[in-house]
Amino acid sequence: TGEHIRKRVLAGPERLLDAAKTHTRHGRNLYIDATRLAESLFGSHLAVNTFLMGVAFQAGLLPVSEASLEEAIRLNGVEVERNLQVFLWGRKYYQDAAFVEALLHPFEGKQPGKLDRVEELRRYQSSAYAREYQTFVRQVEQQAPALAEPVARYLYKLMAYKDEYEVARLLTRPEIEQQILAMWEQPESICYNLHPPLLRRFGVTKKLELGPWFRTPLKILAAMKFLRGTPLDVFGYMGRRRLERSLIGWYRELISTVTGSLSPDFEALAVEIACLPDQIRGYEQVKEESIARVKKLAGEKLARMRAMREERVAT
Repeated sequence: TGEHIRKRVLAGPERLLDAAKTHTRHGRNLYIDATRLAESLFGSHLAVNTFLMGVAFQAGLLPVSEASLEEAIRLNGVEVERNLQVFLWGRKYYQDAAFVEALLHPFEGKQPGKLDRVEELRRYQSSAYAREYQTFVRQVEQQAPALAEPVARYLYKLMAYKDEYEVARLLTRPEIEQQILAMWEQPESICYNLHPPLLRRFGVTKKLELGPWFRTPLKILAAMKFLRGTPLDVFGYMGRRRLERSLIGWYRELISTVTGSLSPDFEALAVEIACLPDQIRGYEQVKEESIARVKKLAGEKLARMRAMREERVAT
């Protein structure tokens, strides 16, 4: 996992499972959908590691006493009572998984369907915007089938960047409120903790807690998504928003350059180039720095591809 984060090594779950089976006594391994369980039981993926620790302890795979693990949780000093409960539920899951599964919330029973990126982009902006995406992906699929899947994934990521309109749309989706209501018994209210970039210019350094009344302004803002990218888009004049928009054209041009003269010898390198947006992470300054690194990497990999092509022609 550390190497994956440090180098952004691309590896699917099947490859990781094969590696685990190769280097461990796989007959004793436990495979658990811990993120789903943690989010369903505790409303947050942040509970995953402590939940897994409870499972591993109950399975007899940790050479540490229960008292020591619980003391470590207390010494950490972060949400102590909650993490003790998470640890306990992890132990319970190993002992009686069926019992824990039966307690999951009603909406958990439905397995998420495959992401329809075209439909999501239509909701994000418009049908025309979604068609632009669909047309480009189809062109790539015809010219370089090996690049179709990564381009479909990462062009979508760049086109669906989270600006103010999108955050408002996501926060006001009916299913979000349904999940919140299903997660707790008789919630008193739903509040929004937000830190609008525009307010930071005026010295506001912390998130604002906005009450249920703020749902109406959010719905109005979400409905104004048609302004995105137009001269009337007040948020679009911010440097970070302009940079995010520019990445869409940059990536399409990059892929067009790669597919222009692609051959099987360069296919692996081409896939690496197509997956570069996966390394664009974080917010604000962190994101800007990652964009600069990705663009530099793209230039280096393109130069390498050209050198390989020229060497092949020469020979």
